Amino acid sequence: MNMHVQLPRSEKQDRLLDAADYIEKIHPESFDMNAWACCAASHIARRLGKPRDDETAADIAGAYLMLSGYERAKLFMPIAEEFGYGLFEKPHPRTHVSPEWAARTIRYLAFTGEIDWLFCKPGAPELAAAPRRALMEAHR
Repeated sequence: MNMHVQLPRSEKQDRLLDAADYIEKIHPESFDMNAWACCAASHIARRLGKPRDDETAADIAGAYLMLSGYERAKLFMPIAEEFGYGLFEKPHPRTHVSPEWAARTIRYLAFTGEIDWLFCKPGAPELAAAPRRALMEAHR
């Protein structure tokens, strides 16, 4: 007897997963979370269309992904402490975020409702939350 039950995904989850798939395919040299023109929000906004003069990439991408203001800031403009560094670390740790890392973080958000840059870092040691990682990978 198959006990696996797939729950329906929400529209927000579908959009986040679509964005993660898109971000993961971006060439690393075209991706820089520390530069607005090359960050995840800008890539998503360009995919959706040209922003109006009064909109930022974070506004467009955040609205499409149904993110709260807090989620937008944490996902698109993470501070150094999100990566386990001091506040004024130079260069900013965002410069080391790869498309793969950003995609993993977006997928994690889709399935847990949490944004955890450190947990989602490729090659990060398995944490006590290994079951959450298995959930995220199973829905990839």
